[in-house]
Amino acid sequence: MITGIAFIEMRVLDFDECRDIYGRQLGLTEIQDITAVLNDKGEWVSSASPESGHRQSVLQVGDSFLILNEDPTVVTQVLPNGDIDPEVRGSVSHYSFYVNGNHHAFSHLKEFWNTYRYARTKEGPSVQPMNHAYLQRTLLEFADPNGYTIQVSEIVDPRLSKQERRREKANIANVSNGGLIKGFDHLNMRCPDIKVARDFYADKLGLGIIDIPIAKHMKVTFLLLD
Repeated sequence: MITGIAFIEMRVLDFDECRDIYGRQLGLTEIQDITAVLNDKGEWVSSASPESGHRQSVLQVGDSFLILNEDPTVVTQVLPNGDIDPEVRGSVSHYSFYVNGNHHAFSHLKEFWNTYRYARTKEGPSVQPMNHAYLQRTLLEFADPNGYTIQVSEIVDPRLSKQERRREKANIANVSNGGLIKGFDHLNMRCPDIKVARDFYADKLGLGIIDIPIAKHMKVTFLLLD
């Protein structure tokens, strides 16, 4: 029934910087501004302004979309001095973009990673331990201007049992022509009651389940969308 992520919508405080990072730095194509109106020259121009505090940008992520909504009242993880406060917790822990090759992506994004104040993997892709997650990945990671963790993922899992899923992910990425970012790889959510959340997403919405026990008091549930 559910086969993928149609779009992710974010409320952002610093609209201009978020638009620059996701659009210009990561290379996502801006395809729509729903506030746009036709001017007397027949050109589409935005009717929203920095003064209004409610601008919007729709960016293409593979066959999905990332929607940035400017919101001057949004709560972020960034303190007044610019530090990130990990104690400000939201329901979304992080989300991850998918690329075909992280070393290739890093070579194109190296200047951004070397200069951006919230970049974390400045030496290049970091390899996840085997069995850390459903599929082993390499990761590039940064925090966006809201302080939220953003990953760039490449699947490198060598296990034979994972190759069919790895090929499926590659086929999804191949549909996206041009650009480094091929789509959303995964979305990580914090749940106060994982059983209730799992029952809702699996039983009610019909998503497939893969359970990964981390410790006696903790379990991660992976839900397959495609």
